[in-house]
Amino acid sequence: ARAILSLASAFHEVRNPVTEAIVRRVPLCARDDFEEAFRSAGGSLAAWSALGEAERRERLADLGEALSGFSGHFASLMAEETGKAVAQAEGDIARAVSLLRRPAACPAAGVAVVSGAGRTLPELVEQVGSALAGGSALVVYPALASPSIVFALAELSGQCGFPPGTINVLYAGDDAVAGWLSDAGSTAR
Repeated sequence: ARAILSLASAFHEVRNPVTEAIVRRVPLCARDDFEEAFRSAGGSLAAWSALGEAERRERLADLGEALSGFSGHFASLMAEETGKAVAQAEGDIARAVSLLRRPAACPAAGVAVVSGAGRTLPELVEQVGSALAGGSALVVYPALASPSIVFALAELSGQCGFPPGTINVLYAGDDAVAGWLSDAGSTAR
């Protein structure tokens, strides 16, 4: 993972849907941030692809093990942001771990942009895992309602031998990203 730091002009308030309490504020990225994330992913693509599918799968399995080791923390984050019961969140984390340990590979697409909007954590992890197993580097934008899990997972990837820039996370609304992708001639997954 690689952090792209900039001064945000707008923030999104993440609220627990049960209590309506604001649990955090996340900076919304601008077009320049998206372009930097895309360049970062492109810069790591050769190193990530060169590992070969077996090595990429091993790194993904390592990421699954690391996620498993922090499952309680991740479940608490998920419960706080989604309002799910901790036990249900733990089930989602366990499914995500399983998907990282045995990802399906899709053909490499170079730099892939993956949206978390409307997806559960296991659905997002399945998409991310298959793209990474296939050799793609990623720009991921999580659902704004629950961004912390994806950021924490990207942070763990650095501890599991992923080249810097393989997974780039930014916070932006679907409309903004769709416009940026349209301008760039790219597609989202």
